[in-house]
Amino acid sequence: MRATIVVLFLVLALAGCSKSAPDAAGAAGGAGGAAAAADDQPATQPDSEGMVIPPGQEALLLAVFSPEGGLPEGWTFAGAEVARDTATVSYSVGGKTAGLVLRHPDRGPKDGVKPVFQNAAFGLYATEAAAGVDFSPLFAKLQPGFDRAATDWKWVTPKSLARRAEIEAAASAPPPPAYVTPGGGVPHKDEPPAPGAPAPVAPPPAPGAPAPVAPASAPGAPAPVAPPPAPGAPAPVAPASAPGAPAPVAPPPAPAPAAQ
Repeated sequence: MRATIVVLFLVLALAGCSKSAPDAAGAAGGAGGAAAAADDQPATQPDSEGMVIPPGQEALLLAVFSPEGGLPEGWTFAGAEVARDTATVSYSVGGKTAGLVLRHPDRGPKDGVKPVFQNAAFGLYATEAAAGVDFSPLFAKLQPGFDRAATDWKWVTPKSLARRAEIEAAASAPPPPAYVTPGGGVPHKDEPPAPGAPAPVAPPPAPGAPAPVAPASAPGAPAPVAPPPAPGAPAPVAPASAPGAPAPVAPPPAPAPAAQ
């Protein structure tokens, strides 16, 4: 009887293990699928609210809104100004100043007001002072510039703008000072020579190179004077004459002064 009970418990234990194994495999598979699904999610796109106008767009802004072909009759370009993430263009027309505010095309209506013009580059919003102004003649004249801006106009993130400023600052910085290593005269940009280091020694002349010639004295300059010998140094000895050379002749004595 006791043996039968033991066998029954073993059968039940084996049945429970076989049931839990598929459940664990299913859980592992679900976790792997979730991780794969997370990897398939697209990267977050830059927020259009944070896009800014980089430096260098001013020339294109003027070319688009003040073209060389001129403006419609009665319209006069009054100026333009860039303020980080917007640009304002002003015109004089009909005795008033009509302004257009340029914004990123994905930012949507401004204060519930729809743009008066929009393409892939930007949206244009009329200022309050431009209420009632018909911009259609102006936009017809500016259409070639709008087409150009659709491909040439740029927006960047503040992070990339800051990185660009860092690169430009590094490019315009002066080079680090060059130092001379002791004994070699080789430029070294890492560190200056240690205090008390010997002065650099000029390298020996190349074999067969002519000996350096001392520069000639200027006319009327005093003859160079040899320095006095060091204390205890032997007296200088005149060099021996070459074989066959004439003996040196002593100069004649100076004439004695006449008797008074």
